[in-house]
Amino acid sequence: MNINHIKFFVKAYEEGSFSAAARAGRMSVQNVSKTMFDLEEEIGCLLFDRTTQGVVPTEAGRAFYVRAQLAVRAFDLCERFSIEGGGQGICHRRIISLP
Repeated sequence: MNINHIKFFVKAYEEGSFSAAARAGRMSVQNVSKTMFDLEEEIGCLLFDRTTQGVVPTEAGRAFYVRAQLAVRAFDLCERFSIEGGGQGICHRRIISLP
């Protein structure tokens, strides 16, 4: 499962449209739509009902959203730890030199 797919799912869920998710991720609507299709295939159920007004989460989509939010938050915390050098002082680096 790809964290970027999950992030697009969360954005589409919160905004109610693939267009908004596409704008936020600087992607085409077609690409977001394909990403959601791939995610639904991987999970094995529809996450959204598509309408002319946007997308409406299915029951499975609402259940997945709760978990997806947690995954995105956890990923963002791990990413921030890495970017901010959060391991300084507790990480040991291995330095190898050749003669």
